[in-house]
Amino acid sequence: MEEAWEEFEVSGRVTDYLHFCAVRKEQEDKPDGTECRNDGNCFKCNASWRE
Repeated sequence: MEEAWEEFEVSGRVTDYLHFCAVRKEQEDKPDGTECRNDGNCFKCNASWRE
């Protein structure tokens, strides 16, 4: 992921930024292939106080 960001920093091209976003998204996926949700309940956090 860091290499993709550095490539974008140097080039400034939109396509390089989109490539970085794709790489980042792949790394944020859970091992079982499902995405981490941003509703406060995922493998990194559990916001039971929100219920």
